[in-house]
Amino acid sequence: METAEKVKAIRSRLGLSVGEFALAMGVSVHSVYKWEEGGRTPSKMAMKLMELLEGRHAVQEQGTGEGRVRGIPRTRDEAEG
Repeated sequence: METAEKVKAIRSRLGLSVGEFALAMGVSVHSVYKWEEGGRTPSKMAMKLMELLEGRHAVQEQGTGEGRVRGIPRTRDEAEG
C-alpha cells in the first residue's frame, strides 16, 4: 500500500473528517489533502502518530464497540477549551 492510500485508510478507519484528522495530527487541512493525493509524504513522526492514533482506536473499539476515537478534539474550540 502506498503512503497516500495508507493515510486515507487510517483516517477512514478513525472515522474522522479531513479537518478533524488535521486537528488531531496538528497539521493543516492542506497538508492532509496533499498526503492523501500523494503530493507530499508525511514525516516519519507524522506516520508514527497516525499509527498510534489508529492503535488507540482499535483498543477502544474492542473495549466499547464504538467506532470513533474518544479524546480527539473535533473543533479548534474543543482543542483550546
